[in-house]
Amino acid sequence: MSVLQTIGIRSAWWGAAYDSNDWTYSNFTKPPDIVAPLQTALTLIMNDVSAFNSFAAHGAFSGPHADYWSGKHPGLFAPLTTYVVGEALAQNTFSASPMTTSTKEVFQAGRNCTSAGDICKDSSSTVYYWSSVTQRQYQISGHGNFVSLISPTAPTQLQLLEGEATTFSLMKYIEDSAVHMPVLFDGSYNCTLEGKAGGSVVDVNADGSLDIACLSALPIYLAKGTPCPEGAVQVGRKCPFGYNK
Repeated sequence: MSVLQTIGIRSAWWGAAYDSNDWTYSNFTKPPDIVAPLQTALTLIMNDVSAFNSFAAHGAFSGPHADYWSGKHPGLFAPLTTYVVGEALAQNTFSASPMTTSTKEVFQAGRNCTSAGDICKDSSSTVYYWSSVTQRQYQISGHGNFVSLISPTAPTQLQLLEGEATTFSLMKYIEDSAVHMPVLFDGSYNCTLEGKAGGSVVDVNADGSLDIACLSALPIYLAKGTPCPEGAVQVGRKCPFGYNK
């Protein structure tokens, strides 16, 4: 597709008569022989920098056209969804405060919880998250409006959802989507603890693998009067965590 859209390369393929923006495949009166001209066009692309740049600019040169790339790269979609949701929560003034660790049973006691059981609310509608990885509890703060999230009904596309919800129903919605909840909460906590919050989202390790430890942008704030966690890396000689107002 990109070859056929690129003036100059198109003429190397089909001839000067088709080197026009008005050209379409339907202009042919009979199916053309594509093997030899395709080889000529690809040779030009591989040997001429300006021709390659023109060819690559269309962005349609790598495999069949599709709008569900995440379906072919499932390992990328959950991290991307987690990143986008973390950014959306941050932009809409949501945050989380770390609490003590506990068993799931203790976390749920006396609270109304989702079917998964990791999101609960108490009698005053304060919402909490429990991490199955670290067993740490988080208190979630925020308001009822949310304007941009990934739709779990279309997991292969990045779609925006608009509407209003309570913090509890919003967190239940996120829990049911492709978001990796421990990464969203524990990842942001650990990143802040290491003094890296607000820095690069993705780094490259020495072996070439991707480091996505700081993927989540969800703000982590300490409750007033809470001491800075042990092992925290100071930023500007201060605790890296902010405090709830």
